[in-house]
Amino acid sequence: MREFMVEMDLPSVLTHTFMTLIPQQRQWVSDMFSQQKLVSYALAENRRKIWASFSIENEQALREELKEMPLAQFLHFRFYSLEFNEHIAYNQLPFISLN
Repeated sequence: MREFMVEMDLPSVLTHTFMTLIPQQRQWVSDMFSQQKLVSYALAENRRKIWASFSIENEQALREELKEMPLAQFLHFRFYSLEFNEHIAYNQLPFISLN
């Protein structure tokens, strides 16, 4: 598996059509996390950019997944292959030793 960062530019005007797709987008994000393809997903406070990191086979597989994103038609994508992506998952339970 390889790691990729995807930077997405959102439109300056969020249309009614865009807004109605947000629940489907949230479900897509949840599904990607469940499949362990999506590592992180962040929206800028000004709602102009999304950053997402993926763990996936290759860039072509990533592009295929992103085609299924409900908001894809409204976004401009930039792809970055990562050497590493360090992070800590605060919501995971600590390792329990049985000793």
